[in-house]
Amino acid sequence: MLRCIFTTRQLYPREVVLDATCIALLSFCTLVAAQTVEPTTSRTLAPHATATTRHSEALTVPTGSGTSVNMQITLGTWRLDTSKTQIEIPPQGDYIAELRGGAVVTSIAGNQVSRKSGDIWSVKAGQAMTVSITGKKQHGALLHVFTLLPQ
Repeated sequence: MLRCIFTTRQLYPREVVLDATCIALLSFCTLVAAQTVEPTTSRTLAPHATATTRHSEALTVPTGSGTSVNMQITLGTWRLDTSKTQIEIPPQGDYIAELRGGAVVTSIAGNQVSRKSGDIWSVKAGQAMTVSITGKKQHGALLHVFTLLPQ
């Protein structure tokens, strides 16, 4: 049983530590209880590519001209299978991708770039991206993707 006692009397060092620990624990429990867990959804992005949505939220984003734009913001994971060494990702809206695992060459708007784990790049709305798996013993590639779609 967790017992926190808060008093107005002067506390000894041990009581201060216990009270601070109780406050931190109660705060953490309150934050965890307040969070809602979203179910993840998966879809086929392209042949040999699966997209899993980890979080999605509609936001109103202010613009520089004093107006605002409604956006759907999505954080997801794309898993690319090596059974095919070149995967064509159709246009997905504006997005930022981070290669989390593997070595690939991307082709976006005719520009080919070699990428390694940890590299981050952006793709504009309307652009397709071709991903070529380059690692000899590589079983796939993993991308974290942050997508912005106007509503």
